[in-house]
Amino acid sequence: MLFQNKKGKSKKQENSDVLEVHDDSMFISENPPDGVSILVGTSFEKSWTIKNNGNIIWNGRYLECVEDVPEFFYPQKRRVNIPKLNPGEKFTLKVKYFAKVEGNYFSQWKMFDENGRMVFPKKKGLGVYVRVVKTKSFV
Repeated sequence: MLFQNKKGKSKKQENSDVLEVHDDSMFISENPPDGVSILVGTSFEKSWTIKNNGNIIWNGRYLECVEDVPEFFYPQKRRVNIPKLNPGEKFTLKVKYFAKVEGNYFSQWKMFDENGRMVFPKKKGLGVYVRVVKTKSFV
C-alpha cells in the first residue's frame, strides 16, 4: 500500500499482516509414564504424542533415537518418519523397546529435518525412563 509522507512523496507502507515464521513443537502426552517398571527379558511399547505448535508445515521430518543403552535397553527401530503435519496437528510416535538387563535406563529422541539437521537442538526432546526389574512389585 502506498501513502504520502509530510513532504507529499509516496512511500511504501510495511505490511503488518505478514506472519513471522515460527517453528515449534509441543509435548502432549506419553504412555506408559516415565519411571514404570518393566520385567527383564520383555518388550514394551512407548508412545509420545506431539503437536506442530508453530505456523509452518512439517514435511520430511523424522524422530531419531540419539541416546539409549545398546544391548541392555534399546528401541526396535531408531528412526520414525513424521507424516506431513500442518500447524496445530498432532502425531503419536510409537516405538517398541527391549529390556534385556536389570537396571535404570534412559533413552532420548530428537527431531530432524529432511536434510538431517536437528530441528530443535535446545529442546529436551522425547525421552523414556524405565526401571528394568527381575520381578514386579505390587506396592
